[in-house]
Amino acid sequence: MSRIRKHYADITTQTVLVASEPVLVPVNDIDITVLDFETYHSLSWPSVAICFLQWNAILLGALIIWAQRRIRYLVFLFRFRSMADDRS
Repeated sequence: MSRIRKHYADITTQTVLVASEPVLVPVNDIDITVLDFETYHSLSWPSVAICFLQWNAILLGALIIWAQRRIRYLVFLFRFRSMADDRS
C-alpha cells in the first residue's frame, strides 16, 4: 500500500510504504532505506506496544457498548415480566 503526498510549493514528496523487502525511496535526492514490516516493528517495540494498547482500547469500548445494550435489554425484559406478574 502506498500513499503519496506532494507539496508543490517546495517540491518535496513524502511516501509511506509497507513492503515485504527493503525498498529504496528517493526523497529530495536522498536514498532512504525503508525496512520491512517485521524488522521495523522488532526494532521499534514502543510503537507495537502503543498499537496494541490502542486496539485494546477500541475492543474494550466496543465490549462496553455491547454490554450496555444487552443490560438495557435484560432490564426491559425484567420490567416487562414484573408488570405481567402484577396484572395476573
